[in-house]
Amino acid sequence: MRPYKSLLALKLFLTLVTLLSLPFGSPSTSRAFDKTLPRVMSVSQNAEQTEKTNQLAQTASPAVVLIRVFSEIPVYRIKFSYQDNELKTNPIQVGTRLEETSSGSAFFIRNNGYLLTNYHVISDSTSQFIAEISETEKLSAHIAYTDPENDLAILKVDGGNFPSLTLGNSSEASVGENIVGIGNALGIITDSVSLGKISALKQNIIISSESGMDLSLNGLLETNSKLYPGDSGGPLLNMQGQVVGINVATTIGADTSYFIPINMAKEIIIKAGI
Repeated sequence: MRPYKSLLALKLFLTLVTLLSLPFGSPSTSRAFDKTLPRVMSVSQNAEQTEKTNQLAQTASPAVVLIRVFSEIPVYRIKFSYQDNELKTNPIQVGTRLEETSSGSAFFIRNNGYLLTNYHVISDSTSQFIAEISETEKLSAHIAYTDPENDLAILKVDGGNFPSLTLGNSSEASVGENIVGIGNALGIITDSVSLGKISALKQNIIISSESGMDLSLNGLLETNSKLYPGDSGGPLLNMQGQVVGINVATTIGADTSYFIPINMAKEIIIKAGI
């Protein structure tokens, strides 16, 4: 296992966003994806490589979606009273309101609506999940399968004819190989693209989540690409456009990110029977 100065410095990607509402959508029979062109977040390559990366990102981008998580938040009113000549305040819950509490990324693995993401993106099963496929198409999603131990989950949206990504073979990944990570950084629907190389294989890390619970993940791909909050659950692509990993974690203050090998996800896809 590779030594770390501080394993607890590794944190899950989970962007906290507050919005009042997000409209529900319905599937359409034919899709005209209206995403803005993907944003390349880091570039260190020649003109030929840049063109290939842009083509790859534009081809893969329609299959990558933003997952918004909505939860019931208590609503309180303040009751004022005088006691012993002092003004007292007493909060009383009068109901709840639905608010966006977090967001992440996912990508279609089947054209009939199945999406792959991280478990920590959708870990609160009491929440409502919206798959923002484009700026004009937002669909309700439900949990189809979860694997908390490996931080993986499968979502399902109704409809068909969705663009899906080809799953590669992560056992063929090699150190020094060029890769492209795609996600929805900072909870924005325009896909962000992070370029880099695989720097190590079979890495074991301990991740500290916002809830304070530690999660141990083994056998990860390590890259020198820079990812951002909101990228969790997005795909890591090789230069053939095949998914070789799933965005999961980054180091704080360093351009080192970690990805769950796609072969691990293939196992839960088989278990889920999709």
